[in-house]
Amino acid sequence: MDLARQMAACPQDLRDWAEALGYKNLKQRVASGGAMQTQAAATLTVQLAALGGAGGVALQLLHHAATPEAWGALAAALYLATLVAATVHWCINLRDAPAVYNRPGNLVVPGASLEQVRLGELVNLDERIRQQTALNNRRGQALNHARLATVCALFVFAAGTAAAWWCAR
Repeated sequence: MDLARQMAACPQDLRDWAEALGYKNLKQRVASGGAMQTQAAATLTVQLAALGGAGGVALQLLHHAATPEAWGALAAALYLATLVAATVHWCINLRDAPAVYNRPGNLVVPGASLEQVRLGELVNLDERIRQQTALNNRRGQALNHARLATVCALFVFAAGTAAAWWCAR
């Protein structure tokens, strides 16, 4: 049985209750998406600070002497620059997101009863919740990866330093 038929088979008071909870659910998911974007911006701030530090050390050390630490800092800076671009693209860039409420022009359907339109909107609401959930899941997973990858910048520095030291021997 498809969702529209399942909902139509339910009593009106149950549909009203489901509609009210559906809007609360969608509003909460939209708010969670906004919170994730705020957290992504904080992660980006940390990444940019680390990039500035690594880049500054790399330029200063390369200017005076090409030490293994300078090469490690350069490797970390290049890694962080890539990570910053990925964080902006996957976690911060605006994406098409479902609206909490439908446009009035979509709700005024000539020849349809209020109950038919509300039933259709209830099905649409369920779909918008699914879309927002998928968007939040993708953004949350990307944010988790960005945070973990930021921690790995130290290992990139160490590996770059070790590789430069090994090549200089």
